[in-house]
This record gives sequence, C-alpha cells and structure tokens, in this order.
Amino acid sequence: MPVNLASLKELRRKKKALVEQARKAAERLEERSIKRLQKAEEDDKPIDQDAAAAEDKADNDEMADCMAKIADLDTRIERIEGVLEIEADGIENNDDNADPNDDPEDEERNFRGNIRRNLILPQRRGLRQNFGKSALHIDPVLKRKMLPGDNFIHFLLGVGHAKRYGMPAGIEFAQKTLGNAAVVKALAAGGQSTGGAMIPQQFVADLIELLRAEVVVRKLGARSMDMAYGNMTIPRLAGGATAGYQDELDDIGLSQETFDDVQFTAKKLTSMVPVSNDLIRRSALSVEQIVREDLVAATARREDLAFLLGAGTLKDPIGIVNMGGTAVTGGDATLAGAIATLNSCELSLKAGNSRMLSVGWIFHPAVEMFLKGLTDSVGHYFFREEMERGMLNGYPYVTTTQLPTNLGTDGHGSNIFFVDFADIIIGDAYTADVEVSYEGTYVGTDGKAVSAFQRDQTLFRIIREHDIQPRHLQSIVVATVDGWVPTGWAGYGAGAPYTTQPLNTKGSSAQSANPTN
Repeated sequence: MPVNLASLKELRRKKKALVEQARKAAERLEERSIKRLQKAEEDDKPIDQDAAAAEDKADNDEMADCMAKIADLDTRIERIEGVLEIEADGIENNDDNADPNDDPEDEERNFRGNIRRNLILPQRRGLRQNFGKSALHIDPVLKRKMLPGDNFIHFLLGVGHAKRYGMPAGIEFAQKTLGNAAVVKALAAGGQSTGGAMIPQQFVADLIELLRAEVVVRKLGARSMDMAYGNMTIPRLAGGATAGYQDELDDIGLSQETFDDVQFTAKKLTSMVPVSNDLIRRSALSVEQIVREDLVAATARREDLAFLLGAGTLKDPIGIVNMGGTAVTGGDATLAGAIATLNSCELSLKAGNSRMLSVGWIFHPAVEMFLKGLTDSVGHYFFREEMERGMLNGYPYVTTTQLPTNLGTDGHGSNIFFVDFADIIIGDAYTADVEVSYEGTYVGTDGKAVSAFQRDQTLFRIIREHDIQPRHLQSIVVATVDGWVPTGWAGYGAGAPYTTQPLNTKGSSAQSANPTN
C-alpha cells in the first residue's frame, strides 16, 4: 500500500473494525460469565472451570488475534504518520518560496504540508480542532462517549495487551490507544510502589451465609396448633365400638369405646448473642439483621433435631425416633434389600390403617446417594429417575445432615423415617421474634456476670416454646439400615446444624488493607 493519506485512513479503518470486533468478543465473555455465576448461585454448585474455559475459548482466541493485529496496525500507522510528518516538514520549509503558478501536480504535496501545519503540530501541542467528517483524526479509536460496560471491556483489552507485550506496553496501550485513564490506574495498581496502597479496599455489603442443614419436619406437613397456656390436652379415641350379625331373637351384644388423651407441655428453646455496639454502628452490613436471621435459623434447626431425635426428657421434646412407632430392620445394602426395606415401611403404615394423608420420607444425604447409585441387572439406575423428581416409591422425600450415619457395629448405619405427618402435631406456645436489650446482664462463657451497658453491647435473645406428639403411633415407621452409604463414606454423628471450613487467617488481600503483603 503506498504511503499517503488514503493508506493511513485505510489502516485506521481496519484498526477501528478490529477494536469493535474485540469489544464484541469481550461483551460475549462478560455475558456468559454473568450467566454462569447466576446459574451456579441458583443450583448451589460451583462453576465448572474446564467447561467454562472450553466455552470461552473461541472468544478468547478471537480477542488475542485482534490484539495482535491491532498492535501490528499501530506500528504501521505510526510509521506512515512519521513519513507524512517528514514530507510535510520539507514542504513547509519551501512554502515561503512557492510560486502560486506552480504545476497542479504539486497539489497533493501542498495538502500534506497543510496536514503538518493544521493537524499534526496542533495535536502534539494538545490542541483540538474540528476539520469536518473528511479530516484525519489521530485521537484514540475508542475516544467516544462511554457506554455501560465499556470500562470492563477496555480493562480486558489492556490486560490482554499486557499479557502479550508486558505491563508497561499494556499501560501505554490503555493510555494512548484506548484513552481510558481509569483503566490506566487499574493496570498500574498491581503493587504498593505503583500506587496500590492508595486504592481504597472494595468491600461488598453482603455476607457469605452458613451452609445449614435442611429443616424437614414442618416442611413435610406436621400440623401446628396454638398452645397459648403452655400446655394442651387432646382427647383421643383409643378403642371403638364393635358390630356383629345375629338371629332374630338374639340379644344385641354390647361394646364400649375407650378413650385416652395426648398431652403437650411446652419445652423452652433459647439462644442469646451479645454484639458490640461499635460493630453495629460502623459496619457496612446490617449486623442486627444478620444476627436476627442467624438466631432464627439456629433455633429452627435445633427444633428440627429435637423433633427427629429428641430424648423426651424434662427439658426437650420427644423425637419421632423415640415415640414408639413401628421399627423396621433394614435389609442388605443391595437393590433387593433396599426394595424390601422400602416396601416393608410402606406396608407397616398401611397395615396400621394410617390415613396416608401427608406421607413422606426423611433420611441422610448419604442414604440418598446410596439409593441413587443402585442399578438393576442391566445397569439401569433403579431409583434415580424418580428421586430426581424428589420422590421415592411414590412419596416425597427430604434429606437432612442432622441424622447420624455412624450407627451399628461397623459405624455406617443410619435411620430412615417414613411418616404420615398429618398425624404429627406440634403445639406452639410461644414463637416470639428476636428481642433486644441494651442494659441487660448476662453470664459469659467464663461464668462471670457481664453488663451489656457497661461494655457497650447489645443483647439479642430468642425464645421459642413448643412440644410435639403423635396422633397415632401407627403413622410412624423408623427403619434402621446398615451400610446404606456410598463406598468410602465416613460415618458422622447426629446433630450437625451447619458445616464450616477452616477460618481465613490471612485477612483482606487489598493493597490498601495489607500494604506489606
């Protein structure tokens, strides 16, 4: 291509097209990234990095190719601009001696001289002039009105350039080609000596939640009744009348109903947390809301644990496992053993004339995985398709990690609950919301009394009172199964309301927060 104004315009046109192509590729990458994050949050599963990399490969390769071509065009454009400047310098030196009647063939050279005087020199002195649509502009290609997302795209372009040619080249590209000062600052903030310590820490006003056990008893339809006075008695028909056939003159046989009752006595469930008022006043998060929600969640899961496994002492309710329903000994850890056990549980309820109004299963996720992994003689997963819909043997199921998986002599046993929850009654005596005190006194973990007012603390307290009883024991079946866990599973004890991970001892990685890191 000859070195003239037309060739310069053509190169800049190509560069502009490549930048637009790279911008669109970056937009596609950003859009897919947002969708992956949303889906991971909805499914509560981590992002598959390998799949994401494969999905983004084409656009990443396209961006890298565009950046390489843009860098080559930058070199060629700079070379042509240098040639035009040299020619313009020579023409400018002869302008004073020029004959107005010179040959018209010199018109292009004279126009190049005008470029030198009216465009290149003013640009170098920082001046800006408007030469109309046909004039040559040497401003950065992306020097236009910024649209939403452009800073992110410019940053990706700058990082890509820096990875290929080094950070100084990336910063220069962001400054001269993109004309984006914000991206220049972001690229230069990698270390303390380049200004990283001056950048404020970005703090997200959100809290990563605890991974809590599922609440299952109320979820499956246990009936709730008000127990305003802290106790309640429900009469129950324990035995009914009988009937029979007789001859014409026979005396009618007598029968008598028998009665008993179901008694509820409120059991008090409590929790209290002291919180520093400095934290409440200065935190970017709503500490009061976090503590309130945590207390409610903690008491709900402790209540659920008692409803399932409670010993029924003076302090805590009796759990379903100890209510006296039908006990089933589980079969072998095989498909035949599983089918026999599940059918036995269902038959026990039906043989006891349970009304089967709100029947459901409860077991540990390890048992769920065992059942999903069972295959028939041709390798077909026997239960998996139904369980993917949340059903087992035609009835809904839920799982909770609060059930043990370390029962039995080998430490791999667990319980399976099959219950008609329409016959499980929860008496609620007091379900107060979280109460707050600024002047209360409490006993610390060291056994000493502490004044919340003196320590500038706020006390959060929650109290719930309730009891649980069955209408009919025939509506409860608890099977004890052994080895119904995936191979290699280590048995856990009961009562894990949430799981944790090792605490992060490093702290924030922001340069401004840890300038010595």
